[in-house]
Amino acid sequence: MDEKQEKSNKPEENAPVESAAKPLAEWSFPEFVKYDRSRNWFIIAGIIIAAGLVYSVWTANFPFALIILMVVVVYYMHFVRTPEEVQFAIFDNGLQMGHRFIKWRELKKFWILYDPPEVKKLYFSFKSSIRPYLSIPLDKQNPVELRKTLAKYLEEDLEQEEEPASEQWGKILKL
Repeated sequence: MDEKQEKSNKPEENAPVESAAKPLAEWSFPEFVKYDRSRNWFIIAGIIIAAGLVYSVWTANFPFALIILMVVVVYYMHFVRTPEEVQFAIFDNGLQMGHRFIKWRELKKFWILYDPPEVKKLYFSFKSSIRPYLSIPLDKQNPVELRKTLAKYLEEDLEQEEEPASEQWGKILKL
């Protein structure tokens, strides 16, 4: 067999792995939360951006001005986008999120924060310290059933009682 044929028979490392089994649980959720922002929010954001630009020009810190402008462009591109629906499923060999499959061995712990209507989320921490946590909205899922299912595969982190600070600030600032 030549090298080309051998490569085509090997699965791609980042390709999603499909489980032959039926999902233990599955649901979909929006890719991100699209907040309703008032006119005042945009006025305050504009003032902060303008103040940052004036300060960067006044101090001759042009890289800072460039960073501010890049953040504004990226945020605007995010703002005008409509969130896509992400399919999420729990299998006996890992998690499927969209086209990405995460094996149990990559994950360290899970925890569920359930305080409706404000907080209904499932979190996973990774074994790799450079990867952030994974946050999954629960939607209408039963947290008790999910806890039972996930406890078969991962340790539950019972010390987590609040949303991560980044998510709290995101809600406050509507980012």
